[in-house]
Amino acid sequence: MKKGETDREILMKHDLDFHYAFAATTRNSLIIKIARTIWEIFKASIETAVYARTEDAIERHTMILEAIKEKNFDKAKKAVYLSLEKWGKDVQNLSERAEKTRTTESGSLRKSNLDEGEKEQH
Repeated sequence: MKKGETDREILMKHDLDFHYAFAATTRNSLIIKIARTIWEIFKASIETAVYARTEDAIERHTMILEAIKEKNFDKAKKAVYLSLEKWGKDVQNLSERAEKTRTTESGSLRKSNLDEGEKEQH
């Protein structure tokens, strides 16, 4: 671990390295650039989902790697689709929770502001 590096940063680095390794196996510079761009766009949601469900992310990656080692294309394809599906659900659930938190906080803030307004009128 580098000085000042957090567990979250290390986890994210390993996750991105995992994905970058797959893009690199194509030996196609365009695919590599496209993949890196896509991962940069989704970096925040990937980081949040991976950190929130670390064991699940490791399990997903392990399933993909095992299928590749077995040279079982169908199994690898299913594992990738399953991983994408779960990641999408994780991101959706995290977004919904964040939205509920914002709604609750804004409702509390609105009530607080109303209470302050009533105090000033008296």
